[in-house]
Amino acid sequence: MILITRHNATIKLFYDLKIIDSNTEIIDHINDENIEKIIGKNVIGILPFDLAAKCNTLLTPVWDIPLDARGSEWSYEDTKKYFKGMKKYKVIEIEEII
Repeated sequence: MILITRHNATIKLFYDLKIIDSNTEIIDHINDENIEKIIGKNVIGILPFDLAAKCNTLLTPVWDIPLDARGSEWSYEDTKKYFKGMKKYKVIEIEEII
């Protein structure tokens, strides 16, 4: 399992909730140099469709974020309060049009 996030509070919360453990690889960003790490893997995070389609599955956190908290760094308590669960997806690329 691979977690993609740059938020330390999210990492701590997912450890506390046993969503991840010490065997989970944590990556703060996916780019051309490390994209091979997600290909065919079970990944936790929020990814655009083109990257999600490269994963085996994508486990995505569900957040209930008030407007005034969007775009800011959250404390651990905020992260815990806004977290509402997880959804698992299987994204498949059907066709490249252009």
